[in-house]
Order: sequence, then C-alpha cells, then structure tokens
Amino acid sequence: MGRQPRLPVDSLFDFEEDGNISDNRHQYVSEHLNKMKIAYKKAGEHLRKEAVLREKAHNTKASEHKLGVGTRVLIRNRVQGRNKIQDKWNSLQFQVIKCLDSDRHVYLIEPIDKSGQPRIENRTNLQVCKFKPQTDSDSSSDEDPIAVGYNGYRQRRRSNRSNFGEHSNVYNEPRSTV
Repeated sequence: MGRQPRLPVDSLFDFEEDGNISDNRHQYVSEHLNKMKIAYKKAGEHLRKEAVLREKAHNTKASEHKLGVGTRVLIRNRVQGRNKIQDKWNSLQFQVIKCLDSDRHVYLIEPIDKSGQPRIENRTNLQVCKFKPQTDSDSSSDEDPIAVGYNGYRQRRRSNRSNFGEHSNVYNEPRSTV
C-alpha cells in the first residue's frame, strides 16, 4: 500500500500525518492577508508615481494648437464605406469665423468661397491649410509656356455603355455569396 506523499502544501498548512490540520492555519491566513495589503499599497504607490511620469512625458510632447479667426483649414474627409486610398482631408478650404469654446476646441467655420453654410467642427476634425490660396490672375505672362511641337491634348475615347459612370456597388462593400 505505501504511505501518503508529503507535499509542499502540507508543510505550508501544517497537515499532520493523520490528516488533521493544526491551528497554524488561521495564523497563516492572517499573515497572508497582511502581506496582500502591503503589496496592494505598494502597487498603488507605484501606479501613482508612474502616472505622474507619464503625464509629465505627455505634456512635454503636447502643444496647444489654437486656431485664430481667419485661419484657413481643411476638414477631415469622412467617407462612407471602404476607404483604403481616399484622401484623409477634404480639398475644399474653410475659414475659421470664431472660436465657440476654447476649452473644448470647438470652432465655427465656413467655406472660403462662401458657397456653403457655416458649420461647427471640433479641432480634431480640422487641419491648418499649409498651401497658399489659389489666386486668379488675368495676365498671360504667369501662364506656363507651351513647348514647341506640342499639338495639344489627344481626345479621350468615350464609352458607349448606357450605364457609364454608374457603379452597382458604390462603396465597394463586400457582398454575400449566398
């Protein structure tokens, strides 16, 4: 038959040979509870210290980008459906009319050419327009010279299909095969 094996947990809980548990079990539980409280306290202190360091590192990298009145901006292009290669920013330029809430970075903007209604946008949806505005000039000296021997554009071949320019799956979304 052999004898019962003595496991490490038996010495931890002071199991006796006959299977009874000694009174040290309650002492072990209270010591374990005290150790867990100390570990919890130290972990909390460590988390608070690391949070201060993370906040300090984040604040050194962050800078406040407020937009002034009259600043030209682009709006984030929120396209429907799949958008792997679409532009991230819309090509229509807008102008900041006023800042509605500086704490939340909310701005009232309108198109530069005044073609649309003013709209309210958050700063996260706006990007400062970095290229210069296009100016309409009537002088012919500003135009690019045409190269010698250039016969102009070739006429493009047009489709004779009745559904030309109309796609059956506009946003190229996956279709069920069932």
